[in-house]
Amino acid sequence: MQFAFGERAGKYDGNMKNGLPDGYGEFATESMSGSKWTYKGQWVDGHFNGEGQTEWSSGGKEIGKYKDDLITPMSEEETKLIFSQPEDYKYHCVELIGEIFMQPEYFEGGVALQMFTDIENYDNNVIVYIFDDKVSLNENDLVKITGIVGDVFTGENLFGATLTFPTVEAKSYELITYEKLHPIVASCEANETQTQLGYSVTIQKVEVTDLETRVYIKVDNNGEANFSLYSFNATIVQNGRQYEEQTNYDADYPNVQTDLYPGVSTEGIITYPPISSEDFKIILEGSSDNYSEDIKDYVFNISF
Repeated sequence: MQFAFGERAGKYDGNMKNGLPDGYGEFATESMSGSKWTYKGQWVDGHFNGEGQTEWSSGGKEIGKYKDDLITPMSEEETKLIFSQPEDYKYHCVELIGEIFMQPEYFEGGVALQMFTDIENYDNNVIVYIFDDKVSLNENDLVKITGIVGDVFTGENLFGATLTFPTVEAKSYELITYEKLHPIVASCEANETQTQLGYSVTIQKVEVTDLETRVYIKVDNNGEANFSLYSFNATIVQNGRQYEEQTNYDADYPNVQTDLYPGVSTEGIITYPPISSEDFKIILEGSSDNYSEDIKDYVFNISF
């Protein structure tokens, strides 16, 4: 048989169509290393497709839905259940994204790590085992894991309460960025500059995600005094609603510097709650150390 992961010879017992396994069937074979394994489940045109399970002679197992010979992760809603009913989902495939909240523990041939998969609420703790002697991960890293649910881990917290966590043996892992965690759903390139008395403010671009709105700002001080543009006085107005700054402490975004000396520039990101991908107004309050200078609000009309 020719599978997505390579050719295997073995014994098949099950339904056939046009000379190929199709419907329910069982296939017993062995891996390239000589480990014996058996697939039992649904087939389409000679490939694992549909509900099935694979068992290895070493004791490993995976259960779930296959597509083109490879097991696929459970749905997002099903995956949430592993935190309340972990014993019911042993051997099932999951895809998790989380933040490592303790320094990983390295062992010969791999690493064990703990991560929150509900990052905003510091919840849904899972213990992940990655068997890769080249892996390099650290506390606060964001990782995407695809793996198989294992035994339930039981331990105690500092107050003596019993805690249970699901464990996952990773089939693959990927170090990701915060931006990838919350992909952009709408954006616009503004590149609009307004200048008063040599103090220039530029709205470079705007990005909206499911979590926040990011406004990229540049300030150039070509005036005669120190200049400040405070993010807490920066307001978005859209469809009769007003949005104030919503600081994102989890993201390492650059801040717009204040008390800017003449001849100095700064660039940063101000974050707000997520807005609609519709036209809006942003009002920015700037001031200089020269109180005789009359600096009005910088008002930008932004179009998506």
